[in-house]
Amino acid sequence: MKLKPILLNISIISLLILSIEPEFCLANGYIADPQATQSQELIIEAIAIKGAFKTKHETVLRYLTFSEGDAIDQQAVEINYKRLVDTNFFKRVYFLTQPGSTKGKVILIIELEERLWPYFEIEGSYSEIDGWYFSPLCLRLDNFFGGGRRNKLRLLFGDRLAGFDFDQYTPYIWSKNLNLNTNFYIMSREIIHYFKYGDFQEKQEVTQKVGNVGLKLKYTANHGIWKHFSMFYQLEAIFPDSVFKDKKNGNKLSTIPKIIEEDTTRTSKGLLGFSVTTDTRDNRFYPTSGIWTSLSAEFASPKFGGKLQFQRFMFDFRIYQRVSARNVVALHLRFGNTTGSAPFYERFYLGGANSLRGYKGRSLTPVGWGTRLALGNIEYRFPLKYKDFPKHWLTGVMFYDFGAIGHSFEKFGREELRTGAGFGFRIRMPVLGLLRLDVAYPLETRGSELHISIGHTF
Repeated sequence: MKLKPILLNISIISLLILSIEPEFCLANGYIADPQATQSQELIIEAIAIKGAFKTKHETVLRYLTFSEGDAIDQQAVEINYKRLVDTNFFKRVYFLTQPGSTKGKVILIIELEERLWPYFEIEGSYSEIDGWYFSPLCLRLDNFFGGGRRNKLRLLFGDRLAGFDFDQYTPYIWSKNLNLNTNFYIMSREIIHYFKYGDFQEKQEVTQKVGNVGLKLKYTANHGIWKHFSMFYQLEAIFPDSVFKDKKNGNKLSTIPKIIEEDTTRTSKGLLGFSVTTDTRDNRFYPTSGIWTSLSAEFASPKFGGKLQFQRFMFDFRIYQRVSARNVVALHLRFGNTTGSAPFYERFYLGGANSLRGYKGRSLTPVGWGTRLALGNIEYRFPLKYKDFPKHWLTGVMFYDFGAIGHSFEKFGREELRTGAGFGFRIRMPVLGLLRLDVAYPLETRGSELHISIGHTF
């Protein structure tokens, strides 16, 4: 007989009945007593924390959903064990109990083995704005001073992104209901424009660098209706490069459109933003049902510390519906609007792997980028390998994309609509996560595009 973690399959002890036992062990999240039932509760008389030499005791208590005087049952034990393990602050977590002063009460002892040293890891992810990025060097300094903060210093490289950032996440501040995320970054983004110049009759692909140095603070909540809301503040210095290069030959351009030239001076941005998000998806890796929605509003103004002044609004809607045992139809709709005073690097683009497939990245974007955007994606997803579903390693996709983009002073109708369709694969990779390969065909013109990125499109 194999020795499996039997303690994970036994129920909570009842000191109401078995008060003669001197001590009981709660290891890996369960109190050891095979005769108790899951519905029985005990009252916590006191909580003692052992093994926390670096971690402050109040830090551990912040992660618990119960406190002294509360009732505890097996479900509460499971939840709180997982919360402590998921912090990754500790190598091991054990719960022990001792009889309290009266029958029905227990003294809860939490024994911890801490992670004492920083460690390195490799990250890979993607942004719907900047595409995929890869961090070959990420230094984790979680709980370094014992206050429960998650810290990481990363080098970032991507298809149009390079730089580094320092990210600090502080959970359960101010009566456990708020979290604070602080992000300091120095980045360089490659901006792509399409416009005519010289003797060319067709639009040419032109690149430009835009540097950003900034600080972003974001508040989120943990409980009640407020867990759907977030507020953020961003202060940023922006350094647009005045050098524009032809993507094909690398030649510098001597003249550029006035609408772009106006936004090549150094400036700054102070921005206050709000968002409302709901998420009922059954699985984040491969959702088979549920809805994800987000509505955000951003206000940049000199009142918030910068020079730029504009407003930007975004609505994002995603729904997933299972059509068979494992096959899923997924729908994504996105709408955006910003004021004409926003510089081009704060506006919207259309075309590419994370937008409307079948076209080169940003190739459908008007000169000066767009102030209005409508985008839709429909995907039919089906696993090609069933092992470990829904975390299987290979998924097939058929898709149809449609969208339109323009300026607020231009016509924005059916004739601006562009569409694309195709098929693709999602391959689960170590470190990087989900590798995305899509072959797409524009339906208004001839040709095809191979798109390679990371993660699901939505």
